Amino acid sequence: GTLTDVATGAPLGEAEVIVQLAPPADRAFGWSGAVVLRTNASGRYRLAGVPPGFVVLPQIVESDSIHGTAWDAWDHARPEPDAVVATHFLPTNVVLTKLKNRAPKVYVCVTDFDVHSFWVNRGASGYFVASEEVRWLLAQYGYPKELVTVTGIPILPAFSMLRGRDVVARELGIDPALPTVLCMSGGFGMGHMEEAVARLLTIDLPHQLVVICGKNDKARAKIEALAKGTRTKVLGFVTNVHEWMEASDLVISKSGGLTTSECLSRGVPMVVYSPI
Repeated sequence: GTLTDVATGAPLGEAEVIVQLAPPADRAFGWSGAVVLRTNASGRYRLAGVPPGFVVLPQIVESDSIHGTAWDAWDHARPEPDAVVATHFLPTNVVLTKLKNRAPKVYVCVTDFDVHSFWVNRGASGYFVASEEVRWLLAQYGYPKELVTVTGIPILPAFSMLRGRDVVARELGIDPALPTVLCMSGGFGMGHMEEAVARLLTIDLPHQLVVICGKNDKARAKIEALAKGTRTKVLGFVTNVHEWMEASDLVISKSGGLTTSECLSRGVPMVVYSPI
């Protein structure tokens, strides 16, 4: 089949996405995954609410105890992929440890501006990294520098498509005449968002807040109560972060590689709080 960009519908190339691996949502590092590609696919797998060709696996375990939902599904599908592209070190270690000499080529895309030893697996066929600094760091861990390609961090093309701040603000239901501060805590709503919002609400200047709480319903309820009667829009998990960024004048968030790259692409200033 043809891969398409979810934001624009534009074709991205010929291949079929067979399996996407993700660890449990309650892990501290949040979402991660691996996309398995096969060019001559004979079948597709589908779950409710998931695009054709995707299987989202809810469980994955450390490489010293590989079993359970993720690997059972892999064995059942037997995709025999041409390559695996992993965006986190756990899927990398799962595939290379379980399959050993039978493993397909595994490429790792480091979605951060730094790298630690957990990312390094000498069995990987190559790495895609954000900068020459990350390339140098991988070499210090003993990975061949010539197999590391500096590509930047991949983000959705939608983040580079500008329609105009005021136009987008009106569509989103916020006042384009007011300075807008966007607070984000990631897809799983981690961090000290309530404290940050409480401090922002004390600022005695005209402004409006947009708070994206992700899937943290408890934090969302607390912030809604905290911000009641103020110019604050509190949201849960959203799929149009690119629009909220375009409508904002400042983003307050953690310094994750993807969020930082999205802010840089959007050209919106960023304040980092509670970094790891």
